[in-house]
Amino acid sequence: MVSISRKSGVGVESLLLLVDLLKGDENHVVYLRKAQHLDIDTLKKDSYELFEAGLDFAMLVTDRHRYLKSKEDVSKYLSIPSGARWVIQEDGFYPSDMHLVFSLESIFCGDGKKFSLDSLSDLVDWLELFNKKD
Repeated sequence: MVSISRKSGVGVESLLLLVDLLKGDENHVVYLRKAQHLDIDTLKKDSYELFEAGLDFAMLVTDRHRYLKSKEDVSKYLSIPSGARWVIQEDGFYPSDMHLVFSLESIFCGDGKKFSLDSLSDLVDWLELFNKKD
């Protein structure tokens, strides 16, 4: 598991490229993020009204997505999918093996290593080696 830190808007393109490089041809990549708020349903929608009436959980399902809404923090109950080769979390709530800090020019690793945003493939190679140690 890799944790990342970044200021809002910083490193978005690099994060997208990093995910693409980690995914490769067949790897599953999971992204976890703790959001300040999530508005997936709105006032006067059935799902909103039912949740406000006292539901503990509401799952909204579309053809492509599933959203779980809860009044309590359920992250401690959710397991990480076993088929995931890489798990990237932002504002982490799970223990992680490595922490990356995104800046405007570089990505800093927890052990003092620094990678240029122009050499993300070098970062992925290093993460692969780090991951094999475990």
